[in-house]
Amino acid sequence: GDALGSARALRSLGVVADARWQLDRAIRHFREALDAIAGEEVPVLRATILNSLGISLHYAGRLDEAESAIRTALELNRGVANPAGEVANLVNLGDLALRRADWAGAIEALRPAVEIADRLGFPRGQGLAAINLAHALIHSGRTEEAETALATAARILGEEEWNVVGNRALLAYLRGDFTTAVA
Repeated sequence: GDALGSARALRSLGVVADARWQLDRAIRHFREALDAIAGEEVPVLRATILNSLGISLHYAGRLDEAESAIRTALELNRGVANPAGEVANLVNLGDLALRRADWAGAIEALRPAVEIADRLGFPRGQGLAAINLAHALIHSGRTEEAETALATAARILGEEEWNVVGNRALLAYLRGDFTTAVA
């Protein structure tokens, strides 16, 4: 009879299934969690479950469904002024756009994620958003902006973080500096 407790437990089961790459099972648990809170006014919990559902749908290759779930989560988080949830949603929308090679869409999602995370003092979220933003900017030919985003990511995540290194190599390659790119 505890709708909120059931929803939280089902979401947790979904997270475990997702981590085990049991995506159909994860998706089923997340949908059951949403069903458990149908009619309840719990926007942050609903947004959290929708974001998790979106991630599993993304991994399962169901990109349109993933985007819909995450956009709904974003609307809920914005509606209750939950900026931490908004950062997570924007990073996940950026990831979806990157998978689709939609560089403009990725930039549109990731730039505000970096800014909001910075305002919140949420360095890990800021670093993850910045590295993905740099990747999108590189592919958009906006190398100077990409350098700025990479510097932010490197400051937070470290110069040796593999995405920082990989994106620095890609920038060097695009500039014709093949020695640096190989190094």
